[in-house]
Amino acid sequence: MNDTPLVTVNILSFNRRDELQNTLTKVNEQDYKNIEVIVIDNASSDGSSEMVVKEFPEVKLIRLEKNIGIEGWNEGFKVAKGEFILVLDDDAYPEKDAIGLAVNRIKTDDSIGCLTMNIINNNPQNINFRTHWLPDLKVKETEWPIFVGCAALFKKSLKIVMPIDYFIYQHEMPVAADIYNKNYKIFYDSKIKCFHYFKSGYSDLNEYYFFKNNLKFITGYLPFLLAIYYSSKLIFFFFFKSIYKKWFRKYLLVLIEFRFEVHQKISFRYFLSMRRLELFNIKILKRIFN
Repeated sequence: MNDTPLVTVNILSFNRRDELQNTLTKVNEQDYKNIEVIVIDNASSDGSSEMVVKEFPEVKLIRLEKNIGIEGWNEGFKVAKGEFILVLDDDAYPEKDAIGLAVNRIKTDDSIGCLTMNIINNNPQNINFRTHWLPDLKVKETEWPIFVGCAALFKKSLKIVMPIDYFIYQHEMPVAADIYNKNYKIFYDSKIKCFHYFKSGYSDLNEYYFFKNNLKFITGYLPFLLAIYYSSKLIFFFFFKSIYKKWFRKYLLVLIEFRFEVHQKISFRYFLSMRRLELFNIKILKRIFN
């Protein structure tokens, strides 16, 4: 294996011109230099594409005619030349040494298919927020059941494909399940840092996609009896939540449009590791009225 293999930085962008500009600047400042950069623009209307062409002519820009959500990353995967592919949100940027550290770490173990980074919140209004999708701050490094989608390094040989019908949120779950079903693992290393602007608070749109995408994952990947239990729990929970928060029509739309799509089921061991992180199981009484 090459000591400095090519890394493709695959950035998905939508109407965040300034954030994208900052992320591209930070990528160019990396200690690790053997990289190619691809920006997939999801039909932005704020001049993002024009900024890339003018200020970063070395970047491969793919302009989409409409916003297709996280599926847009697949356009970058199709043309990526790197042995490793770093997926980034347009408002997430790696620390100066992050790509080099990530490549060196993933090369040490053939079983690592994905390196998930230590995501640091740079939202000054919510600086102490840390997603429960990451280990506790005390953990230095560990195998982990999930990655945080704003910044993760993949082996190109895994042929990662983002789910085409999730649009936004929770897409990490089916991708992570596919990684483990291919007998690879996800690894977390706290030294490898990326900065991301996390927002908090309730949003009808977030809850709608949380319901829709979790239902897809539960019925598609969980063993049959567990899928029945958790999908019923999810449907019950969001019935009350959507009425209380006044988005019941969208709730019904999810159920009307839902189609069973059976994928390769995850192992019971991996199911338990995901459940411990509350990735799809909901504490109903705790969350209905929040």
